[in-house]
Amino acid sequence: LMNPLNWRHLRKPALPSWGEPYAEVIVRMNQAMTDAWKQAEGGDAVIVSHQLPIWVTHLAAAGESSRHDPRQRRCALSSVTSFEMRDGLWTEIGYAEPAQTSGASDVGAV
Repeated sequence: LMNPLNWRHLRKPALPSWGEPYAEVIVRMNQAMTDAWKQAEGGDAVIVSHQLPIWVTHLAAAGESSRHDPRQRRCALSSVTSFEMRDGLWTEIGYAEPAQTSGASDVGAV
């Protein structure tokens, strides 16, 4: 924020620099989760995604604003965020970091 060259990023905080608004990401994730849930017929479904779609979906399920500081996301490498359909709405029911408990370490992209 100290550098005026970065001020352009503050014009539309709901519109990330790559152009897909958070609201559209949330709609896309909710649709994918709902489709997977319907196909699982009472079972579990796994959706693999990047950090941002998972985090804004979490924020939406928690009733929070999708605007956030990416440095403050609770979404570690290889984390698992679990959602459940309750009364027609997605609710987060769990978060785990399995790689952390196994003693694994992130050495960067390979």
